[in-house]
Amino acid sequence: MKKRILAVSHNAALLETRRLLLETLGHEVFSILDFDNLTRHLSERGCDVAVLGFSIPSTEKKRVAWLIRQYSSDCPIVELFLHSPEIPDATVHV
Repeated sequence: MKKRILAVSHNAALLETRRLLLETLGHEVFSILDFDNLTRHLSERGCDVAVLGFSIPSTEKKRVAWLIRQYSSDCPIVELFLHSPEIPDATVHV
């Protein structure tokens, strides 16, 4: 089933790789590198799943998760991390 996936990261190269992989699997991917566009995207388009990259600093990652929850409280959040999870209510920690 095709999903609208919101991919958020600070690393443009990793964001592009994720986009290509997910689109190859048939999903529609919206890549957000500029957090100023995040609120606009969420209000205009929403998403079925959000993927938060490990390159996002902890405080920003928590803010992004909070914003996603404001627009879609039941949207699954996949948190990618290097050392330890930072978003307790994320659906998946990888």
